[in-house]
Amino acid sequence: MDIVYTQLFAHTFDDETAIRTFVERFQNWKEGGEDSSYYFGKDGFYSPIRSGLKHVHLVPVIDVQAKRNWDRNWKIGNRRTSDTCLVYVEDQQSYLLIAILPEPLAHAIAEQREEKHRKTMVYFWQIAEQFFYYRKIIA
Repeated sequence: MDIVYTQLFAHTFDDETAIRTFVERFQNWKEGGEDSSYYFGKDGFYSPIRSGLKHVHLVPVIDVQAKRNWDRNWKIGNRRTSDTCLVYVEDQQSYLLIAILPEPLAHAIAEQREEKHRKTMVYFWQIAEQFFYYRKIIA
């Protein structure tokens, strides 16, 4: 499994150790399946599906009620959702971690109701296409 990441993704973390820990958790989750990790929840493609661009919900850290719901759903084996997510590209066994969208913005950006959010999603699709087709990391 080949996992690489953008500088955009790396800027989310304080240091290289935190990045390595996240990447390791991501790899373990991908190998174990959607319900195998506390840290990762519902996984899916963005619509429209283009160039393997996906997102996975991450544990909420700001919204206390959302965190309680996440914990409850983890305990009973239900799908976990939040308003924070990892944007990434998947192609067979290659992954590019693009960005983490923090709460409360993840769904607003994906819905693209504002021009700045539409531009963000277009940028993510451009990053995804460059990686998916040419194995280039442009961000």
